[in-house]
Amino acid sequence: MRGIRHEFDPYRIIFNRLEQYIVMGQSPDKVDQIIMGGTFPSFDEAYQEEYVRLSFKAYNDFSDRFYPNGEFDLEAFKTFFELPGKVGDETRARHIKERVLKEKEHNPHSLEEEQTRNETAHIRCIGLTIETKPDWGFKAHGLEMLRLGTTRVELGIQTTYDEILEAVHRGHDLAEAKRSIADLRDLGFKLNFHMMPGLPTPTGERISKEKDLAALREIFESDDYKPDMLKIYPCMVMPGTALFKQYEKGIFTPLTADEAADIIVEMKKHVPEWCRIMRIQRDIPTNVTTAGVERTNLRQYVTALAKEKGVTCRCIRCREVGNTTITEEPKIIVGEMELGKIAPEPTGGSEELSVYRGAFKSSVAWLSAFATSDGSSGGKGPKAFDMQSWGKIGNIGGEQVIPTAIETVTVPAGTWETVLVSWRTGGAE
Repeated sequence: MRGIRHEFDPYRIIFNRLEQYIVMGQSPDKVDQIIMGGTFPSFDEAYQEEYVRLSFKAYNDFSDRFYPNGEFDLEAFKTFFELPGKVGDETRARHIKERVLKEKEHNPHSLEEEQTRNETAHIRCIGLTIETKPDWGFKAHGLEMLRLGTTRVELGIQTTYDEILEAVHRGHDLAEAKRSIADLRDLGFKLNFHMMPGLPTPTGERISKEKDLAALREIFESDDYKPDMLKIYPCMVMPGTALFKQYEKGIFTPLTADEAADIIVEMKKHVPEWCRIMRIQRDIPTNVTTAGVERTNLRQYVTALAKEKGVTCRCIRCREVGNTTITEEPKIIVGEMELGKIAPEPTGGSEELSVYRGAFKSSVAWLSAFATSDGSSGGKGPKAFDMQSWGKIGNIGGEQVIPTAIETVTVPAGTWETVLVSWRTGGAE
């Protein structure tokens, strides 16, 4: 894995990942970083700060070295990474490691200085996500995450049953989970819940399908929960764990791929428009698990089963332009879009916070493509209204799109009430 290969050094990991994106033909000018695995706020605060500082430094140094004056320097890139090269070439790998470590030690800055540098760097970290358990996600932890630059928190809720949290030695109860949700939401974080169907009960048997579905419905219906995003990770049996021993004794039987798909499709009937389902399976190869979901492409099976059952998911991801397929005429569909009027009230938040959050959450036809013309202006400037546009991510240059007014606009395709927006890119309005 990338972390092991680079000795869990964020600077080396990021340099390698950016190299890979460029080799694949991508332009990694906007990065949404997720610090995955473990409960990051539980680590020593000095380690947390150094990890994030080196992350920002990697984006900044990579930008300075390979994007002088904003233009990609292909020859410098090829020389630094010895390209073309062969995968597995140990001499090349050693040379790259030495160069990256030299960059890492050159011209050090504080976290705050690196954050400021990144505001105008070519490669900008437009989002930083930290994963944590609820008992490491209270107000004090949230304030520290804000200082680091965090914009989203992935919160391991797992279930809405206290007895199961106790049975799996989770280390917190539902009251603490709800307190964490309220604290983090009050601080303005977007929240991504991790839910885990198929957990063991106090007697060791698997939770029933009915109770799993009730828990998945509750997080959308109760004001104590209501996540912005959701990751669903069916419980897997891993070697060397207590659950592995229960599995060996025949006490615990994990969900199969078909059983997990059935639960997820039933859950999709209740997913509201303001939530995005990010993942429905852990990215763990089946050759390192003992039992559980035996297919790594579970989402494809879920999609096929949903189609078979006539279930249409209403989550943001499933309704985005890029994830919907139009197979019948007309290819262009005229309709209306509401901007941020279907977001739930944030738990424990003020009225002002509700207004702020509601302004950004629920636009499905994202806006950045509309700020791009054809190639004649170098990809900058407005696109003619009657030209084809494809929606994509709702951030522009690392800044949120801000609705400013509603105006009646007439274009060749017709007349509509239109939301006017503004944003900043490179420090200019």
